[in-house]
Amino acid sequence: MTMNEFFQHFCGSAPGHVWAPGGELLPLCQRCTGLYAGAVIAALAMVLLRPRIDRRFLWIHGAFLLLMIPFGFHLVPQGAALRTVTGILFGTGVVAFLWPARGSRGNTAYFAAILASCIALPLVGRFGNHGAHSALVALSLAGLGSLALLIASRVVNCFRALGDERELSLR
Repeated sequence: MTMNEFFQHFCGSAPGHVWAPGGELLPLCQRCTGLYAGAVIAALAMVLLRPRIDRRFLWIHGAFLLLMIPFGFHLVPQGAALRTVTGILFGTGVVAFLWPARGSRGNTAYFAAILASCIALPLVGRFGNHGAHSALVALSLAGLGSLALLIASRVVNCFRALGDERELSLR
């Protein structure tokens, strides 16, 4: 199975909305590249920088998710970079709400990392070479895997909580 065949299950790859670093088309659209790469970047930032997940943090990430309404439904005119940035922010928001642990450090470095990815990814997509193509595909695969693991973890935790609740009610 090729990368194009694999990613077609997760992305519509709209013609004209695909980065081509080094002249090679990526197997997924600009928004999905941002979404999946943004998800793995956010997960790494959560692990390494351990941001404090407080009410403000969650409100900001909720706004990232809500951005997908006007941009994901194409209610706002947008170019390639904006599609990628909204994907990054959406992926970051999803990771924030699925993340199981609460961090204890400040949020400045975390948000700096997310901002850096919002600047770097569109530049790499537009001006990158063959190595950038491979890196974006690898980041996207890692992001898809990160999201799958976070979702599976949440499902397992839900079943575990249901089992604990059932056990308590039987006592």
